[in-house]
Amino acid sequence: MSDERDRFEAEVRRPQPDWDTAIDKLSSLAMFEMLPSLTSLQPASRTEVVQQARRILASVRGWQGACDRIEFAADVITDQRLTSWPGSLPDEQVEDARNFLINLLRPASSQAGRAGFPNADAAGIAAIQEVNPISIAVKLEFSGSVFQRGRGTFFGFTPPKKGETTASDPNVPVPAGTTKVAIYHTHGTGYQNSSAAESFSVEDREICKQQSKRSGHLVFNYLGTPSGRILKFVPRPNEAGIGNGSIVPLR
Repeated sequence: MSDERDRFEAEVRRPQPDWDTAIDKLSSLAMFEMLPSLTSLQPASRTEVVQQARRILASVRGWQGACDRIEFAADVITDQRLTSWPGSLPDEQVEDARNFLINLLRPASSQAGRAGFPNADAAGIAAIQEVNPISIAVKLEFSGSVFQRGRGTFFGFTPPKKGETTASDPNVPVPAGTTKVAIYHTHGTGYQNSSAAESFSVEDREICKQQSKRSGHLVFNYLGTPSGRILKFVPRPNEAGIGNGSIVPLR
């Protein structure tokens, strides 16, 4: 923790803070320190900080960009998701906010890596249920693999891998001694066309079909959508054309 963060947190908790000092210290923090500093405050105190930032930085000094950073950070904490941000905000600060939310929202106890599910659908559903709220919050896709251990009814899923706004990696390795039986991924909320995010893309279907061909067995694809639906794509890799198969709603 930096001295500036220490001084901000100490100042803002005083009965009568020196707001110029507090806001100056807060404004000097990198986003990865600003977010936990604001998180440590009660909602009413956080609201007061934002109001003081508007008064001191935007109104008095004309530093709208500095005020925008603080308002963005406060919104991330209050909403626990990315909604919008000013165009002047550097990409690395948005990425800091994403990483903060990923750590904040990830399950305290993940089932990833455990081969304890009775079938692939159960593992795929569990994987999507763990990561989809995070995907929606940070406007990014996530992906992983569903695997089978041996020939019995022991299925599991890999930890999710962070992707991009409208893309993710379908080639997440499975643990040694297991067989990949499915892909899972999410569509987040980064799509400009919200209806497209609610189903498998042509690329999703073709990836699934090609992986089935390479594996010599069906490789399903599980999808978590922005509305919270869970879908399964079952390919028919021996048929001509791109992305042939059926979509099965699971949730």
